[in-house]
Amino acid sequence: MKPLRILIGTLDIGNNIRLFAQGFRELGFDVTTTTLRTKGVLYDDQYDVDVRPLHAAAMEAIARGQYPDTLMDDPRWADLFDHDVYFFVASHTLLPGLLDLPLLKQRGKLLLSYQAGSEVRFWQMAQTFNAAYGHGFPQGLVSPYINGAEEIAAFAGFSRYLDVFANKLHNIRMAERYCAAVYSQPCSNVLGLRPYFAALLPLDTSRCKPRIPGRDHPVIVHAPTNAEFKRSDLIVSTLEQLWKEGHAFELRLIRNLPNARLLETLTDADVLIDQIACGKSGLLGFEGMASGCAVLGCNDEDAAPVPANAIPVVRIAPDNLYEVLKKTVTDKAFRIAQAEAGLRYVEAGLHTPKNIARYVVECVDRAHAGDYDYYPTQLVERPEFPEGERIPEYLKDMSVEILANHGAPPGFAESAMVKAGLLPDDALPHLGELEPWDVRRARRQFWGYTGPNAIWPRPIPQPGA
Repeated sequence: MKPLRILIGTLDIGNNIRLFAQGFRELGFDVTTTTLRTKGVLYDDQYDVDVRPLHAAAMEAIARGQYPDTLMDDPRWADLFDHDVYFFVASHTLLPGLLDLPLLKQRGKLLLSYQAGSEVRFWQMAQTFNAAYGHGFPQGLVSPYINGAEEIAAFAGFSRYLDVFANKLHNIRMAERYCAAVYSQPCSNVLGLRPYFAALLPLDTSRCKPRIPGRDHPVIVHAPTNAEFKRSDLIVSTLEQLWKEGHAFELRLIRNLPNARLLETLTDADVLIDQIACGKSGLLGFEGMASGCAVLGCNDEDAAPVPANAIPVVRIAPDNLYEVLKKTVTDKAFRIAQAEAGLRYVEAGLHTPKNIARYVVECVDRAHAGDYDYYPTQLVERPEFPEGERIPEYLKDMSVEILANHGAPPGFAESAMVKAGLLPDDALPHLGELEPWDVRRARRQFWGYTGPNAIWPRPIPQPGA
């Protein structure tokens, strides 16, 4: 029997395309990696196919008033559209604007959407989410609806990261409508309608060289990719206050450093300050732990319940930052204990590419059984978007289809969503009697529900199992 063919792409964030590819290959898949561009810290990895020429051809077709579906049978790219499974990262697919999702779905392909964060996170609702957990969030564009973007193809020319409500809604609705499973986190999926799964990070620690220096006066690294989002201003000003109070340390503030050099810097550091934000620390936090740093960052169990009570990252927030930084700077034993706990976690191998790929596959089976990690309600309970924003009718129609296919929260009020402009005026007859989610055993959160089986790390199958 031939192995299943899986295509992974098309935006590489933190080397995850290579890592997911490694995991799926170890599970026996035939993998094709594709890239449109890299985002963030540079890695030197290679990909099987550069899809930028395909995107350019699609945009030329759209400019001529043609839908780019004919490209799927073009001999130059036909093989890309002949895989069994598609694992798309950060709302970047083979065609611009995610236009290939309905076409691939029509061909019977299994589609999976792995959301990285800001491509679906709308700032206004993210501010409300973050405020509920004691965090701020930078204001985005106060920009109303994109004029003329009534049709689905109109969004092809926009960046998936364009910080406009309709654009973010387009990204998430396309995934919810056509993908078998969606992977995200509550702090990002503020516009979600259907249940979904936690987005977990695969790790390759082979590039990290662990060392716990154990200095009396620590070397502290802060390396933000987005200083405003990660609240670098607050972190630096608090460290300056501690310095003025006479506490000794060395701060290394790093921007845009190639990953190999960043890892060398982490190996020489005592402490990594990742970010002040909701959720759980990302790849940088894991690289810090694998390098022997005591890691300070985001670790909110309610804002991101999965992984649960597992990651040894010291939570920092505006209301505890001074106390935590002071303890970290002055308490050598605390720093060493945190660094040792981080190394133990990473060395346990829970986040190996194979384990995360196995989790992705397991979630597809769980989706068929109606068993999810997260059940979002923030949009239906507290919708927020700029005054005067006009939502394209096709997105309203997609919302009706998603609700009909995946049910709704208990007590869901269709009329309220119609009034808010999120559903078409004639939605009620089309929705009929919506099936309510079974959340009797789920845990209620500000943003929705955590499912009873949202448990990870799970027991890892032994070889041969």
